[in-house]
Amino acid sequence: MKKLLNLLTLLVLSFSSFSQALEEVTIVSNGINRKFYLKLPVAASAIQQSYPVIIGLHGDGGTGNGFASSSGLANLTSTMNFIGVFPNATVGGWNRAVQGQSPANDVKFIEDIIDYLYTNYFINRNKIYAVGHSAGGFMSYRLAIEKADKIAGICSVAGNLYGDAANNGQAFMNNYLGGANFIKIPILHIHGDSDGTVSYPDPNHQPDEWSEFPLTGFSYPTCGSTTYNASNVTNINANVKRIPYCEDGATSKPITLLRIVGGGHEWHSTKLPDISTRIVDFLLPHSIAGQPVCGSLGIDDAEVSAFKIFPNPAQNSVKIETPFQWDKAEVIDLSGKIIFTFNYSSSAIDVSSLLNGVYFIKIQVDGKDYMQKMIKE
Repeated sequence: MKKLLNLLTLLVLSFSSFSQALEEVTIVSNGINRKFYLKLPVAASAIQQSYPVIIGLHGDGGTGNGFASSSGLANLTSTMNFIGVFPNATVGGWNRAVQGQSPANDVKFIEDIIDYLYTNYFINRNKIYAVGHSAGGFMSYRLAIEKADKIAGICSVAGNLYGDAANNGQAFMNNYLGGANFIKIPILHIHGDSDGTVSYPDPNHQPDEWSEFPLTGFSYPTCGSTTYNASNVTNINANVKRIPYCEDGATSKPITLLRIVGGGHEWHSTKLPDISTRIVDFLLPHSIAGQPVCGSLGIDDAEVSAFKIFPNPAQNSVKIETPFQWDKAEVIDLSGKIIFTFNYSSSAIDVSSLLNGVYFIKIQVDGKDYMQKMIKE
């Protein structure tokens, strides 16, 4: 792992309560400039653990920053301790069909976002989740099939699932759901039973064998159920019924449908006011295994004290004072971005072009990284 954020052990408590704003990030994915919005639970400089990640996928015509706000998910990052990521689809919308090839490789885009977060932030790659509305819900289901080895759970609101006919997507999907390579994954499906855009998966409100797709497609290989048991349906409130297909257990994962009585094609925050909190509560307990987890470097106090920056606060330039020769130095902002890189020099480092604020200077000595906070005035 690239140890970009080993600044985590060098924090000043006065910055730990910083409320991180939504940050716009652009990366190149499959040769295309792609954009997403990032909401950290704390300032980058105050991260002291490997956080889970929830990827929020907007519906057709939406945007990542719009969905971050309208879904309420961005507001929960600090209280429920996760990193929120809200990507933009391309002009053609999400490439949401299983095995779909156009208009863009959105599965690769999601993988590239995960790699970016792993490189630049402390994230727990065993606890990455996808939440989507409408087209984003379709995209979440696609990830549940094609990337269940990297996605620990999904929630689809007013979404569904289908395969790309031009690329044998339906056959691929059917073979996966019925095959030995199937990976059990927690699924929360929230849907209005009066949705006129994407059909509610249980139109007659009766447990019919195999008919409540896509829930039944996942429930049979997950827990051996071809449908739900009507006696297990409970009321969350007067407008919402909880319909479990599979419960969480030693050999299973939960698959649950929340029926919004009279609900249309929407996010359902009116009839289910705690919808975002309920989604996060459903997802966070679950994890996969085998993915790398970032962690603190545990820098020795004596080594840290031997590395000093002066003057600090700085206006135009700073010098690094150490008893050893460092290989290179980097100036890093609070989001974890590298602003400047310098090779070893006894001369001062020019910081006059930096905006006023808090930065970190990282030096590398014999392959080990050391970090100190710098204030630019």
